[in-house]
Amino acid sequence: EIPLNSTIYNSEVLEFLNSIAGIKAENLEIISDPVSLQGTLFAPKEAILNGINYFLEKTENEKMNNLGLYTEKESITISVDYKVTKKISTPIEVKISPKLNDNKDLVINIDELKLLDIKLPKWIVNLIMDSFIKDWFPEEDKNIEFTEGAVIINKESFNGVELENLEVENKGLRIKLVINLEETIKK
Repeated sequence: EIPLNSTIYNSEVLEFLNSIAGIKAENLEIISDPVSLQGTLFAPKEAILNGINYFLEKTENEKMNNLGLYTEKESITISVDYKVTKKISTPIEVKISPKLNDNKDLVINIDELKLLDIKLPKWIVNLIMDSFIKDWFPEEDKNIEFTEGAVIINKESFNGVELENLEVENKGLRIKLVINLEETIKK
């Protein structure tokens, strides 16, 4: 029996889960030692968009609004109005392809960046992205880094969730994973 003051009843957790409503579990299995859920989740683009909006709201990110999202085979395009100054905003579109590296860290490759509907060359993208990434991930985090053309999120950032495979499809994102319930519930 889970005590009522357990983190599973935490309103923030419920709020987050509500924001990503629509995610579907496929071939979900409970395994032991440690007690975990193993399977595949399918996140339709609406759930991804709601999850990103939740993240921006919780980090009190005031530089980005009017978020949009488009998925296609192997990539996700995110559009946003980005506040350059208090009075000037510009539309930015970022095309990304999320993958896992050999260490199972999440690697978000920046395939393309458009500013004012103009595709920027890679060397300019690399100059701009360090600042832009700091706006997406506003708190100092040793588990997130920007390298030439990619954001790398260390697997330790996922707190008991081990990603095994990611596949972007036209209708959303398919994620094969293992959720260590013992570790997740403790946090």
